[in-house]
Amino acid sequence: MHINVRRIDLSITLESSFIGLIFKIVLMYSLALFALSIFQVTATQSRPILLGIFSSDAANIVAEFRIIEVIPLFIVTVGGTLSTILLPRSSELVAKNQRKVIKQFAYRGTTITTILANILCIPFILGAQEILVAYVGIEYQHLTIWLIMWCVTSSYPNSYNSWK
Repeated sequence: MHINVRRIDLSITLESSFIGLIFKIVLMYSLALFALSIFQVTATQSRPILLGIFSSDAANIVAEFRIIEVIPLFIVTVGGTLSTILLPRSSELVAKNQRKVIKQFAYRGTTITTILANILCIPFILGAQEILVAYVGIEYQHLTIWLIMWCVTSSYPNSYNSWK
């Protein structure tokens, strides 16, 4: 049995410099997002590994780390979600090159995200012990101070940026 296959030219030509420019901008933006994602995943996943290397009781230390990691991660995720909601509008402003509006929009968006993150941190700071007991039981009550410190440091950088 013999099958004849016809050749199809699938090469894409970017004859218009405008299309090539748009493609380059999108490609660079996508690569930057990809690099940022790789950095974030590496930073997030390497912390328990480092804790395990420098600890004599690695399994318990990593388990405790994962227990208290959940709450600050929730706070950061909510703030990040709000930022991604604002991304299409900010991209439109950048495309229109409206510098004054971009500055106002970025300030307002940062302020809203900061206020939301701080509002989310306050109940977790004030009720850390009760939250941990309800979440994992009384045997992990000793993690209260670490949860409070993590929540405070999660809210501080956001607040500092909006005070400038």
